Amino acid sequence: MANKNDHLVVAYFPTFEVAEGAAKALKEWDKANKDIKLGAIGLLQWDSDFEKVVAKEIGERDAKKGALWGAGIGAAAGILTAGIALIPGLLIGAAAGGGAGALNHKSLGMSDADKDKLDENLRNGGVALAVMADDFEVAATEAELARLGGTSTTFDVPEETADIIVETVEVQDEVEKTMGDRAIEVKEEAVAMMVAAPALGAASVVALQDAEVSDMGELQTKAATAAGRAELVKATGMDRAAVDAIAYDLDLSRVRGVGRKSLALLKAAGIESVGDLAEYDPDELAGLLVTVNEQEHIVENMPSRDTIAGWVEQARDLPPYLVAVKVLKEMMNVDDYEWHAQKGDDPTKTRKDAIMFNRKEGYEVKLMLQKICDTFGFETVDDVKRVEAVIATELPGNVRSQKNVYNWLVTYFETH
Repeated sequence: MANKNDHLVVAYFPTFEVAEGAAKALKEWDKANKDIKLGAIGLLQWDSDFEKVVAKEIGERDAKKGALWGAGIGAAAGILTAGIALIPGLLIGAAAGGGAGALNHKSLGMSDADKDKLDENLRNGGVALAVMADDFEVAATEAELARLGGTSTTFDVPEETADIIVETVEVQDEVEKTMGDRAIEVKEEAVAMMVAAPALGAASVVALQDAEVSDMGELQTKAATAAGRAELVKATGMDRAAVDAIAYDLDLSRVRGVGRKSLALLKAAGIESVGDLAEYDPDELAGLLVTVNEQEHIVENMPSRDTIAGWVEQARDLPPYLVAVKVLKEMMNVDDYEWHAQKGDDPTKTRKDAIMFNRKEGYEVKLMLQKICDTFGFETVDDVKRVEAVIATELPGNVRSQKNVYNWLVTYFETH
């Protein structure tokens, strides 16, 4: 049978000593039963000194045996305290933004009542034993925990939550491998930054740290404005396009439940900001993402229609992040363009459009106008029209790719 470990079983015990004894006994029971292969087993306890839930894992994780979900125990602790403790031994601040930092208790299948019950139990001195298990293991595991004196509840963890936690573990591994000894110094914030902004590599994190951009909060603040992004370019040596890509990632990653791969899927569909996402009808977006993924093979587990609808709803409620005018179709010279797609760009042309810029296609021009307004912090309709006029009359005919058009426009507005 599969070993997905996609259920979180939580059992309550009165003290740490009793819970620890039960956890060790459960571990031995697991080893003695050939049909049982539990994932991580850990203890959740309230730390009154630091005002947070802390996790202690029982035994060693073995990723080769399907226990990347060993991080799930730490994720449970972090989710109960706004993403503070994601992985045992690794702290990620609540400002982490997207990915793991944006998970909440509902991401583990917990209702508000479930979360409150667990929170109250821990704050009153109780300890929770948490174990990751497969569906076919749940009943036997609950029975064994009852025999050991615990009262348990099981939560069915959605695939998108599993994907986000696994992605975060992979980022941690990348940081440790890439940074070597430097990872000890910057690992916590490096993982937080790279989870929220996939465009940000480990080497760039070191450049940010050297430029005294040492935490997520400062990165988010600077990346939100044109002036701040210019400071990042100057301080780190990264090019303008790379910094802009980081800013767009930080914007989209504010949507809870959008991990690194789902963010890449949205970007491949031409959705680069919360504003873009907010304009979509969920059913249209679901169809577009399926088409894009069939072409690009970005995610293994497609987000459900309900998940996508949740993203759109959040996007409509979130305040603006990038400080610039929101480009609307009615601000443009509408009759100058063809408008083939209802939303975004034509999904059947995603691969081509990712390379070539069609200055007669209204939706492509609209996206480019927004990128330039975001980059320079343009705030008025007149600014939109000025950029549109430059594209129509100044952009050389031999500048054709999306990347080169963007870079040419950046250079133009930096010098005019």
